[in-house]
Amino acid sequence: MYKRILTFVLVPTFAAITFAQQLNTAAIFGTVTDPQGSAIPGALVTLTQVATGQVRSVNSTQSGEYLFSLLPVGTYRLAVEKQGFQGYRQSGILAHANDNIKVDVALKVGSTKTIVSVSGAASQVETRSMTLKETMNSQSIQDLPLNGRNPGDLALNTAGVVSGEGGVSGNTGEGATIRGEKTFSINGSRQNNTQFTLDGGINTDNLYGYGMPFPFPDAVQEFSVESSNMSLQQSSASSGSINIVTKSGTNEVHGDVFWYVRNTAFDGRSFFSDKPDVLKQNQEGFTLGFPIKKNKLFLFGGVQPTQIRTASGASRALTLSAAEQTGDFSADAPITDPLTGQPFSENKIPPSRLSQAALNLLSHTPLPGPDGFAHFTYRLPENDLQYIGRADYIISDKNRLTFRYFENDQNVEYDSPPDDIFAAQANLHNWSQSGTLADTYIVHPNLMVHTQFTGLHLVGNDASNLKLTMADLGVKVYAPSNDITVALISSGIGYGTPAALHFARATEELLHDWTWMKGSHTVTWGGRLAWEQYNENTVFLSSGAYDFDGHVTGLDRADFMLGQMSFFEQINGELENRRQPEEGVYFGDVWRATRRLTLSAGIRWEPYTFFTDTKNRNQTFYPGNYYKGVKSTVFLNAPPGLLYYGDVDPSGRKLPRGVTRSTPWNFGPRIGIAWDPFGNGKTSLRAAYGIYYGAPQLNQLNNANDVAPFSYQVSFDNGLFDDPYAGRESLDQFPVKNFSSTAPFQSPLYTIVNDNYWPVPYSQNWSFTVERQVAANTMVSLAYIATKGTHLYGDYDENAPIYDHNLTLDQNLANINSRRPFQGYQGIVRGMNGLNSTYNSLQISVDKRLSHGLTGLASYTWSKSLDYISLNTYVSVILVQNPFNFFFRRGPSDQNVPQRFVASFVWDLPNVPQQTPKVAKTVLRNWRFSGMVTLQSGLPFTVPSGINSPAIGTSTLGAPGSTVAYADLIGAGNPVLHASSRGAEVAEYFDITRFAEPAPGTYGTVGRNALRGPGYANMDASLVRGFPLRFLGEAGRFELRLDAFNLFNRPNFGQPDTGLTSSTFGQLTYTIGNARLLQVAAKIVF
Repeated sequence: MYKRILTFVLVPTFAAITFAQQLNTAAIFGTVTDPQGSAIPGALVTLTQVATGQVRSVNSTQSGEYLFSLLPVGTYRLAVEKQGFQGYRQSGILAHANDNIKVDVALKVGSTKTIVSVSGAASQVETRSMTLKETMNSQSIQDLPLNGRNPGDLALNTAGVVSGEGGVSGNTGEGATIRGEKTFSINGSRQNNTQFTLDGGINTDNLYGYGMPFPFPDAVQEFSVESSNMSLQQSSASSGSINIVTKSGTNEVHGDVFWYVRNTAFDGRSFFSDKPDVLKQNQEGFTLGFPIKKNKLFLFGGVQPTQIRTASGASRALTLSAAEQTGDFSADAPITDPLTGQPFSENKIPPSRLSQAALNLLSHTPLPGPDGFAHFTYRLPENDLQYIGRADYIISDKNRLTFRYFENDQNVEYDSPPDDIFAAQANLHNWSQSGTLADTYIVHPNLMVHTQFTGLHLVGNDASNLKLTMADLGVKVYAPSNDITVALISSGIGYGTPAALHFARATEELLHDWTWMKGSHTVTWGGRLAWEQYNENTVFLSSGAYDFDGHVTGLDRADFMLGQMSFFEQINGELENRRQPEEGVYFGDVWRATRRLTLSAGIRWEPYTFFTDTKNRNQTFYPGNYYKGVKSTVFLNAPPGLLYYGDVDPSGRKLPRGVTRSTPWNFGPRIGIAWDPFGNGKTSLRAAYGIYYGAPQLNQLNNANDVAPFSYQVSFDNGLFDDPYAGRESLDQFPVKNFSSTAPFQSPLYTIVNDNYWPVPYSQNWSFTVERQVAANTMVSLAYIATKGTHLYGDYDENAPIYDHNLTLDQNLANINSRRPFQGYQGIVRGMNGLNSTYNSLQISVDKRLSHGLTGLASYTWSKSLDYISLNTYVSVILVQNPFNFFFRRGPSDQNVPQRFVASFVWDLPNVPQQTPKVAKTVLRNWRFSGMVTLQSGLPFTVPSGINSPAIGTSTLGAPGSTVAYADLIGAGNPVLHASSRGAEVAEYFDITRFAEPAPGTYGTVGRNALRGPGYANMDASLVRGFPLRFLGEAGRFELRLDAFNLFNRPNFGQPDTGLTSSTFGQLTYTIGNARLLQVAAKIVF
């Protein structure tokens, strides 16, 4: 039924010419009055965009009001005329994306030939919109120091925003992602619930929810972040929106040519390295904008190639000591001989008992140094390319057409030792492209329509450069690829190489908005249709995953040398072809009830259909069917309880293609109030509330295709490293070519299922804001921001074994599957939307607009964020450990940063006095200094248990290394030591004597994210010297530039080692971010 309703709403809406959502446009409004303050109806109000000459006109209403909406960003001139009054002109009105600029006009009695001219920007205070946002213009984007020249990092200058990478700049590309993709948590939201747009169209990677790469700074006109109470046009993301508007051509020829260079000779040494990492980087390119026909047709384009040559200065990884690699554990706690139940003599494993596969693997790794780490190097030659083109056509004063294309390519070929597993890296061949076509049409001066079509395409290819298979190491297993996955869980040691991956995804989006001004009301309505697809072909775990946890000898490293696994898993590869539609419509009204009071109300409807697979690779589990012995009629060998597309559920209804019922009735109301208490536009009080739905990312059921019958999968506890299938030969049916109705199923079966009901995650946002213009160009904002997430994604083992307290831990570990409620199964990992989150914050910001050569933005956030899981990711990767008590996992969010201060500034340093000697004047004039400062609390962490104390089965953990339980905390008080010196802090960040393994059958007492890691402090700075080039016009200049990232070379430490049996337990062993990097640049601007 809802599809018929949606069609009825959308068909007439989409019958008009096509729109660019208002995310990249602005509005200018106000009231025309006479000297006594009475409204002047019928005044002719004319607005002209300076760069293109586009002119729009409206007549003021009976209440004297006027509105120009859907305005391209830029600088405008406003003119007002009315018979019997002097004319009015105001220039220098700067309209940013998503701005609502109030310009009230008081006309004086007199001749229209007399003109009153005013120059200067309007008030910074927002008195109309309920949205909280920050905007940076083109000059700031180019002037501020951006590490890697990625404008996405500017989002971190906004209150309430934390990086998904732990406060440091982001993705360099790996696996399915591409260099430059970004992820942020906005106001406590999950890190991938943010909407990213480019020129108003979608710019979000539908696989992960990350922001796709943005164009380089020279091609960007504006950058903005909507952090709370987004407009009704916002869809498919529940936390906030990050928007970029690209530059366009104008009536003047403009552009630049640039060259940015980095070299190791400029750089500082990181804390744990003897010398700087080798780094050579060149980013050169140009932009050019020009008119084809003045006031009509404009073009803009640009190119930025990037060449990166790096070599790791001192990469390192934990490994077994040289003695342990020979079976000598005399320096460790006693280890038990599984044959006798007694300690090994002298704590040494006899050479004849050592695993040959383990010895072979270790022969492909370097021996550790005195610090216990294996050290290795590799070289990275990378070549990237960005290019962008844009055309703007002003068909008439009523119609504007825009087309933009952007592509980002990344190619990486690592050069590393041919037989070093630690140095193995992934060769990358990734690319993304984005195109958008938009049209704005003014049907009537008070009625406008905007339509936009956007297409995205992103492909990620990944392959290991180490040509070594598990079969080469002597493991008796089918090994079709060169991926190695070995984990020593308790010690935090991993031996792994990247698997070959191919991830391709695409999004097509159609947006449509109407804006109608009627009296004091501004009514908006419109909708969105989108189609997302994701195709994957990988060899994920096709050679097996091998875990060791110490359950045999008491030490995972000794288990490894004996070849005694705790868990084994092998998959026949991973194939997916996901498809997902998205749709939504909305209606809203902004009512200017009085000149001081604005009320807004609206609602957005976002029906949701669960995503499908072209091969119908989805399944669900009904406990009632299991107990009744009901089996699938589609896959005949499936155990009772599993159902597929084509089966019927217990109510007799045929399962849909996604096997999960749709949730169509998702309504998101949004209301707000804005009050200008003094009527002068310099103070505002705003309050707002809204519900925002967020569609799941396509990766959330990624691992669900790894299991039978879609991809034959085997998993079991225990086994021999050298011969995993010894005693289980019947399970080894690899390779399985295709799945059919008689596809084999392992027994007992490990499986992953969709929940039968999938409510759409949503966020409730509250805000109360006070803004005050304290000086002509400075505004202060004080805000209370709160969010509550509901129906958030998570997964758990529905078939977790029940601990038998009458048995020992070893006995419970030995009979895991017999203690499960649903016999015939191992873990049944169920993906569901049943979790929640809360966030409360105080946010203070100061925004200084350009004056006296200085512009700046500073913000402080004091907040608390609680949740169960902080990231939407592959099912079975982050499980709720205790399926009998979900609340056990509730704690501070991964991105919970209680205190955070950020500031950015651009300062044109004062020129020297005229009487200064000529030489000194030449040297000291035209300097610009800019910087970004970040100070924040450390991120939270916990100490996991080194043993499987609740004996719930390693197959319950999902990904190797997942946490089953936490350690026990001994005594009261915070175990973090807060050492007085850096050396002491590095040597022992927390009191390691305060932690112990939990009692058998328990999950530990530390709690999730109960501790807090080291704080983060950083300053990036830029110094620019300009030289005028008059022959290139008024804007012509040559610039020399020096950028410093981590100016003071301060080490920002990562989280301490939390492996209870690790030799570096409690120590700080790595840094986040970079050591000081210097970059020099030259640029010609015209």
